[in-house]
Amino acid sequence: MEAQATATVKEALAALYHHPDDGIRTAADRWLQEFQHTLDAWQVADSLLHDESSNLETLIFCSQTLRSKVQRDFEELPLGAFRSLQDSLYVLLKKFNKGPAKVRTQICIAIAALAVHVPVEDWGAGGIVNWLSDEMKAHPEFIPGFLELLIVLPQETSSYKIAARPERRRQFESDLCTSANVAISLLTACMAIDQLKEQVLEGFSSWLRFCHGISASELASHPLVHMALSSLNSDQFLEAAVNVTSELIHATVSHGSGTTAEQLPLVQILVPRIMGLKEQLKDPSKDEEDVKAIARLYADMGESYVDLIAAGSDDSVQIVNALLEVTSHQEFDICSMTFNFWHRLKRNLIRRESYASYGSEVTIEAERNRRLLIFRPKFETLVSLVSSRVEYPEDYHTFSEEDRRDFRHVRYAVSDVLLDATDVLGGDSTLKVLSTKLAQEDLEVLGFIQHHVDPMTFSLLMTTGKAMDPGLLWPDLVVEGHMVDVRPLWRAAYAMRKGLGLPALEMFWTIAVAAESAYGSCNTEQNPKWQPVEAALFCIQAIAKSVSLEEREILPQVMSLLPCLPHNEQLLQTVCSTIGSFSKWIDSAPAELPILPPLVDILNKGMSTSEDTAAAASVAFKYICEDCRRKFAGSLDGLFQIYHIAISGVGGYKVSSEDSLHLVEALSVVITTLPPESARTALELICQPVINPLQELIQQGDQILQQIPARQLTVHIDRLSSIFSNVKHPEVVAEAVNRYWPILKSIFDQRAWDTRTMESVCRSCKFAEEQADYKYLMWYFSTIRIFIIRWLVLTCFIWVKVRTCGRAMGMTIGAMLEEIQTLYQQHKQSCFLYLSSEVIKIFGSDPSCADYLTNLIQILFSHTVQLLRTIQDFTARPDIADDCYLLASRCIRYCPNLFVPTEMFQRLVDCAMAGITIQHREACKSILSFLSDVFDLPNSSDGGNYREFINTIVLQRGATLTRIMIAALTGALPSGRLEEVSYVLLSLIRAFGENMLNWARESINLIPPQALTDAERLRFLNIISDAASGSSLQTITDRFGEISDVCRRNKTVQDLVQSALRPHDLTFTVVPQQLS
Repeated sequence: MEAQATATVKEALAALYHHPDDGIRTAADRWLQEFQHTLDAWQVADSLLHDESSNLETLIFCSQTLRSKVQRDFEELPLGAFRSLQDSLYVLLKKFNKGPAKVRTQICIAIAALAVHVPVEDWGAGGIVNWLSDEMKAHPEFIPGFLELLIVLPQETSSYKIAARPERRRQFESDLCTSANVAISLLTACMAIDQLKEQVLEGFSSWLRFCHGISASELASHPLVHMALSSLNSDQFLEAAVNVTSELIHATVSHGSGTTAEQLPLVQILVPRIMGLKEQLKDPSKDEEDVKAIARLYADMGESYVDLIAAGSDDSVQIVNALLEVTSHQEFDICSMTFNFWHRLKRNLIRRESYASYGSEVTIEAERNRRLLIFRPKFETLVSLVSSRVEYPEDYHTFSEEDRRDFRHVRYAVSDVLLDATDVLGGDSTLKVLSTKLAQEDLEVLGFIQHHVDPMTFSLLMTTGKAMDPGLLWPDLVVEGHMVDVRPLWRAAYAMRKGLGLPALEMFWTIAVAAESAYGSCNTEQNPKWQPVEAALFCIQAIAKSVSLEEREILPQVMSLLPCLPHNEQLLQTVCSTIGSFSKWIDSAPAELPILPPLVDILNKGMSTSEDTAAAASVAFKYICEDCRRKFAGSLDGLFQIYHIAISGVGGYKVSSEDSLHLVEALSVVITTLPPESARTALELICQPVINPLQELIQQGDQILQQIPARQLTVHIDRLSSIFSNVKHPEVVAEAVNRYWPILKSIFDQRAWDTRTMESVCRSCKFAEEQADYKYLMWYFSTIRIFIIRWLVLTCFIWVKVRTCGRAMGMTIGAMLEEIQTLYQQHKQSCFLYLSSEVIKIFGSDPSCADYLTNLIQILFSHTVQLLRTIQDFTARPDIADDCYLLASRCIRYCPNLFVPTEMFQRLVDCAMAGITIQHREACKSILSFLSDVFDLPNSSDGGNYREFINTIVLQRGATLTRIMIAALTGALPSGRLEEVSYVLLSLIRAFGENMLNWARESINLIPPQALTDAERLRFLNIISDAASGSSLQTITDRFGEISDVCRRNKTVQDLVQSALRPHDLTFTVVPQQLS
């Protein structure tokens, strides 16, 4: 049998690596993966590794197989197999002492995994490290292999590929700490061998976190430390030396490492050595990977010592200066290594906890101001350095989509750093730093104009351009020997000349752009670049929320500059975003600064330039209308013109249907500011471009309406939804809903079959728990491209909006709920359950709706339980399960009196027991949440009335329910559900105390001893018992997590546990019980 399996493995490997047919290679790969899980894999892999004729491909596969078997399936072996496995691995380690390296590494990992599994005494006195020490002394010719094993041992303590019990893993870590001195001695002995120097450094790095018994002063004088620090200047060993130094830094600040004073001897030798590497950062001959290693070391030093650095000593300032050097590096991967340091330094400087030791508020404030004064210049420099990182490259148009995505991530990262800087500097001060970037552009633009304009005209520009009326200036400009009429440009420059501190930049830009566009023969290499201006504006808009509304020095100049900038696509997109970002400031700008009209013109231009600029302009337009709505109240004609062009799709706008919703919302919020009569007229005007296309489609007949793509309908319904949710005139909106109801009803009647439509829209209601969330909900609608049935959602929303207005709409809650019931019975789509849960949330506590809601609950649930009888039913209909139990939970929370005393409640509990182990995440969470709500209800403020009902139901089902929950905890559900499962068990034990403990004991005793030892069973029961006495959810979850890991440690054990508990096979039988 073994010979046949060995031959098959060889054939499969040959096919995998050499067969020309992809299908055969895939089949071979699949077979080999399955083979690795078999019991035969032990012997076959071991045999082929010892076989001298095995080729490299076979050796690599078999070493990986043997390693994974030891890690994962060690418990498959008989009790006495350890010694023979150890001997075999030892022989293999010596055999592959000189390579192949990949095979030797796998053997070392296998030995380390074996050491994790078995107790220390199985390796002899002192454990595996002492065993390894003896072997290295007895067989020095095999030191390279032994040394790699020494490196791997501490690394494997954190490998969760090893199926070891938690207590065994902790014991292994403790054993390594005990053996750390032996390991360090072995490494010290090997450091004299030059060929092993890199391995010694790697080993020292691995073992440092276990050296708790070695003090900082001992490490400071240790030869391994000195070797590592001296190797920082060696290109050959730099990477390994950096790893050691980083671990030494972490050791000085790790938990339990002692006081700062105790760590000072080591810190005092580390920091100067690291600071001595600063020049290497600038060395152009240095390999990029070496520079990255050094930069990483500086970042580690900064982050680890940030508390000391924040104190502001002279030495701290030198470290910060060095980190600024790293930040200034031209490679973003290197520069960005410091970003987390700046974030942590910012937090330390501004949070009050950093100054807790200073006592009084006066002393705290004084110390805080002292530190901020020290570090303000550093953060100003940081702003200057990172702001240039966002500049568009010259060849951006050639970038692939992946490169463009990376560039966007760079800009997002820089935005975060700028926000950190504003927390230290303040928004207004940061704005001043960024505005210097714009001022620097003066010189470039001035040089451009001077290059293209004759000296006399240039002199006139410099002496009179800002002081004279445009009519007095010569109307012509000489550009490349040609006369250009620039009177319109002069007027623009003159109109914006007052109060400009950025020296006439807008005028220069205007003239420069005109000259460049008028004469393409101009030398384009000398044209002013738009990229630096765009970068400065991007950074300015990134900190917009931090800039005060009272800022009057920089922003007036920036806003005056925007209309004069060229209309390059990327620049225009950022200009539009800048306008939107500062919408609140624009609203508060002085009345004598008429900036709003030219900014709206820019947004108009953005909507007609490209899809990207149109998207930015649409969002900006929405923000401008929201924050400046009262300034637009007298300009509705202009707004309606923009709206109609965007909605109609004619007129040159490039606004997508999704982005058009921003314009719809913009106009809607402006309408809200109008008195009711004016709002009624305005609402009619914005609805007409939406309603008319729908009417035209309906008039084409039912057949056409049923056949057209859903998108042709939803694009208009999305807009109508946005209008109704954003116009805050309930009576006016109610009238519009009643007026347009026949149109919406006609569409729905012909499209009710559209499952995806109904599912999407009703599920989207999750984002509309309060009226304030309407805006986000409608945005979500457009984002996921929902198709129809908007009318149902709007019915709920508008009903809420008008319930205090005399129920102005012509619909009733009863009629709406009857329609929901009918549609659910016809189509059995989960969206109706979800919509009903929103109804329960809104109206559940309203006594006047009790009859309607009781009928709704009974009909919906009675149909649902017929669909969900087995776990297979749940798996086939996860959407139904999810929304059914969301509805059930809301019934418990908002109207338990209509639900808990009914027979339907009991049936839903039984149904939930069948579906607990569904793998669908959301459905599973809804079921578990329902169960915890059931168990928590009797202990709630108003839950006493339901205690008897709950007790009767749960006591009859408790043993089965507990067994299913324990199965879920131990492997029937993914480990990601651990917290939810733990909370259900916590709720159950708190509600049913001793009964629950008895049920748990019965279930735990079913688990075979191969999976859980007696001690682990007892620990399991103790966790449940402690939960009853008030342990927190986090504590219980962590403790349950260990038991869960034990039961999932490998597939064999997990299958064993689930076979014993059989959660999918359980059926409920009523067993009368009494409360203990």
